[in-house]
Amino acid sequence: MQFHTRSHTVSWQRWGQRRGQRLGLGHQKSHIAGFTLLEMAVVLAIIGSLMAIAAPAWLTIADQRRLTSSQDKVVQAMRLAQSRAEQLRVSWQTSLRQVNGTVQVATHPVDASPDSTDWENLATGIELDVAETTLPQTNGVYRVQFNYAGRVNGQLGRFTVKGKRTSQMKQCVVVSTLLGAVRRGQNQTTPDSTGRYCY
Repeated sequence: MQFHTRSHTVSWQRWGQRRGQRLGLGHQKSHIAGFTLLEMAVVLAIIGSLMAIAAPAWLTIADQRRLTSSQDKVVQAMRLAQSRAEQLRVSWQTSLRQVNGTVQVATHPVDASPDSTDWENLATGIELDVAETTLPQTNGVYRVQFNYAGRVNGQLGRFTVKGKRTSQMKQCVVVSTLLGAVRRGQNQTTPDSTGRYCY
């Protein structure tokens, strides 16, 4: 018994072609489909609209993170000065300033000059809010001092930063008691008893 596989293959191909012709499939010329210029323009317009809606929200979130990060660094610097003052039994100071548009913080002994101190830059995109900052200052350097017991040397007040792009967004650090209580605050819709909005 012999098998003729080639003839069977050819006959199956012919049967498939005839069946395809009966179903209207014929031999159509295949081609690769692409996007038309109009379709591309519609897709780009949709993407542009979505970005226009989402971009301000993302920028606001980014500004909020910068302010919160800066506020955290200031609180840490004040608590570090307070801790060092208690440990070493000498007065320590947290200094804050803005130089060339960059807000900076430093922690050092009270008798050390701020100029000879290592300053740490806070986040970019923020600036000092002079109207909302009430800590004592000399030559543009704001300060809070803690004595050997970790208490404030009579220098209560707040240090406030705001976004360069959105000045209504503010974060502050408030030195609220002579015992050295330090707390975070943010912009409010109504002023406090001193007429300031960050508390």
